[in-house]
Amino acid sequence: MSRDPGAGDGGLIVSGGGHVAVSTEEMAALAERLRSIQFTSEDALRTLLTLSGRADSGPASAALTRAVETAALLELALKIAADAYGHTERILQLVGGEAAAGLGFTLGRLAPLIGLVAFPRLLGLAVGVAVGTRLFPGALGDLSAWLAGNPRLVSNPVIVGAVRLMVSAGDDTLAGLFGIPPVVARAIGDSGLGVWGLPQTAALALAGLGGLAGVAGTGHLRETAVSVRPTGVRSARVATPSGVGALIDRVPGSAEGDPQIRLERYSETATTGSAAGSRWILYVGGTIDLGVLPGTEPFDMTSNLHATAGADAGSLRATAEALEQAGVLPGDPVLAVGYSQGGLLAAQLERSGDFNVQGVLTVGAPIGQLALNVPTAAIAHTEDLVPALGGLESATADQRILVRRSAFSGREMPGDHALPAHALTEYRATAAMMDTSIEPRILRFRESIAGFLSPRSAVGTARLYRADRVYQWPD
Repeated sequence: MSRDPGAGDGGLIVSGGGHVAVSTEEMAALAERLRSIQFTSEDALRTLLTLSGRADSGPASAALTRAVETAALLELALKIAADAYGHTERILQLVGGEAAAGLGFTLGRLAPLIGLVAFPRLLGLAVGVAVGTRLFPGALGDLSAWLAGNPRLVSNPVIVGAVRLMVSAGDDTLAGLFGIPPVVARAIGDSGLGVWGLPQTAALALAGLGGLAGVAGTGHLRETAVSVRPTGVRSARVATPSGVGALIDRVPGSAEGDPQIRLERYSETATTGSAAGSRWILYVGGTIDLGVLPGTEPFDMTSNLHATAGADAGSLRATAEALEQAGVLPGDPVLAVGYSQGGLLAAQLERSGDFNVQGVLTVGAPIGQLALNVPTAAIAHTEDLVPALGGLESATADQRILVRRSAFSGREMPGDHALPAHALTEYRATAAMMDTSIEPRILRFRESIAGFLSPRSAVGTARLYRADRVYQWPD
């Protein structure tokens, strides 16, 4: 585990990167001090022996030798503690995953019976909700306001962890429903060969819900064409971002009608006689429309579900179109940065192979089961429900690091947001902490994306893009 000095219990916790160890910034800082003590003592010992001209200078050399050995032993103890923390966390995750899988399989087997018994009640509930929303059209707004005023209900880390387990058990529930033996289900599932997991479960759910919408004659969850246009000044000058915090600061917000995509272009330094190329930083915002009936906004729940299923999401097509309009060539290096749905799109863009994505940085994104092939940092708050919708972190990419933090440790959770830990402002603060971190995995990630940060290219150009659905499905 690894925490930021002075950050208290709200410090950074780092895992992944090809290591089982889980490290806090406090442990990383202590290890750094121990290494400094060890190296300083070794230098002092060598100097003392050189000046004395002897192999042993008595009590002074003995004390320095003990200091070197003690510092080395303590640093080793810290590494063992980090490994033990990581092994314990992994064991708990496996136990929780197995329990959730067993429960999911059992529920799947019992689903027909449960549906038969519960159908009349569910039908009555559905009719009651439909009539209630007609008679009291402000009821859903009141419910949203109540949730916003009581954020602890869905922002408890225990609830978030339970949701993560339930999402991961979705494939086991379907296995039980279709009578697939548990051994086979586990072998092909996300904990085995990975043939069947969250994306396939989401695709099946999407097909079922889309079919019901088609029978009902509605356009719910149905994808549409999108149009993309640049907005604002065509060649706004911009300085190269200075670090991880500056990258997240530039991610577009999630306000209705605003641009959802930002692209920055920086010229490569030509080292040969050929012309210099370009490096690009892509920033993608989060979900704007939470409705399931597509309107004019492609950054909506329809795109969320399609992107999770690896299907043809409107927001993903819009992002690719913005890259093409900006003039990004197939070989141009791209750093993809995304928040929430934008982080999911950044990951899917890398997986597609259509662009030369060389690094991925996400905050609050549900990408736990998406394996990536480039240096990746995924930042998630322990109270944030949205990353939990990506299931357990089962991706095995060695280059991914997970950076966690309690957003509201030691301070009151605000009551004006249904998901306060998911707020982009909170993630900007967490990302900024990474720029001063000395945790080795964070340092390696920062080094891996250094080519996109200052001072390599002092000035570039930035452009914002707005995407819209070109057809609004009728109510």
